[in-house]
Parts: sequence; C-alpha cells; structure tokens
Amino acid sequence: MRPKAIHKTSTLGFTVVELLIASTILVVVLGIAGVFFARQTQMQRSTQARNELQDRVRVSMQLVTQDLALAGNSAVIDGTGSKTSTVWPTCFDGGKGCLVVADAGTSIQVRYLSSQFPVADACRDVAYRLDAAGVLERSDVACDAAAAYLPLASNLVRFGVDVQCSNGTTSTTFPVSTCPPGASYGRSATVRVMGQSRTPLSGPSITGCPTDRLCFEMTQEVQLPNMKDQ
Repeated sequence: MRPKAIHKTSTLGFTVVELLIASTILVVVLGIAGVFFARQTQMQRSTQARNELQDRVRVSMQLVTQDLALAGNSAVIDGTGSKTSTVWPTCFDGGKGCLVVADAGTSIQVRYLSSQFPVADACRDVAYRLDAAGVLERSDVACDAAAAYLPLASNLVRFGVDVQCSNGTTSTTFPVSTCPPGASYGRSATVRVMGQSRTPLSGPSITGCPTDRLCFEMTQEVQLPNMKDQ
C-alpha cells in the first residue's frame, strides 16, 4: 500500500502575540509624535507671546519718547514747508509747564506744537497715565482742552519717568524746586516700561514681575532739546 500523502496547511494572518507587539510599537510611536507636536505647539505659542509682549512694550516706549522729545517745541511748518509766523508765548501757557510729571513718575503731560494739525489746533497737550489695572492710557487734545484718555497698552507692570535737570538733580516730579526755572531746565528724561505676558509663561526672573508671567522691560533716556528755551 502506498503511504498517504501528508498535506501541510499554511496559516495566514498574525498571531495574537504579533498583534500585541505591533500595537505596542504603534502606541509608542504615536506617543512620541504627540509629545513632539505638543512641544512644537507650545514653543510656537511661547514665541508668539514673547513677540507680542515685546511689540507692546516697544510701541509704548516709542510713542512716549517721541512725545517727550517734542516737549516745548514751538515750530510749526505749514503746507508749503515754511515755518509759520505765528507768535506763541513761552511754553504756550500762563504758568503751566511744557512738561509735567506727577504721581511718582507714573503720569506725564507734555505740551508742544505739532505740524500735523491746522495752525489753530497745533498746540497739543499729550498725556500718559498708568491705571490700577496696568493699562497705559494716552490723551492727545488741543491745549487746555479736557483730557480724553484712550488705552494704549495693557498688562503693564511698570511705567515711570525720571527727569534729569541741567544742574544734575533727578526727580520723579516736574516742575520741582530742585530744578528752578531760569537757573536750570529739564535736560533729559528716562522712561521705564515693563510689560507682562497675557498668559502664564516662564522666563528669567525680573524684580516686580509676577512669578507665573514672562516680563519684558525697556529703559531709554530721551533728550529734551526744547526745554532749554522755556
């Protein structure tokens, strides 16, 4: 008798062990990818928050220093490029200075002539103040008009101005008796602006900055060339 032929049957598919191994590898890979993308997203948000914070502080600093540099300016250029012949009284006031710094340097007002307005409105009172909520506000009105403050930058931690007198004294108040008019004048002003991130963000430790926020601070000295003539 012929021996019976033995037929081998092949098993298709994966075993349970193979499926478990493949699933484990897949979970590990997806986990690593998830962590990577989460970190990338966090880094992107952190970078955007840092840029927004720095832009907010820089814009505030730029506007404040520009207005301070114009304090006491008495020149108005008309549409033809010529200086107007209008005669303005000293500091364009009856006792009110072209630079007023109060509230320990957290509020300032400057008065100057601006060629960006018609001659009748060229005299401007520009003021800044930091409210209790950390919002820096700015007002730009015609001289002697009531201030009309508008928010300029929020989430500020610090805003302050020190005035350096020509006699070497420094004060967070101006006018001040230590810098008497006629014998001295405001030579320059140092502006300090510090803002904080809108959302929790870690960063280097800065005095006055909340521990759960990133802060950015700028300090700039601006010359007051027109105050010498006031």
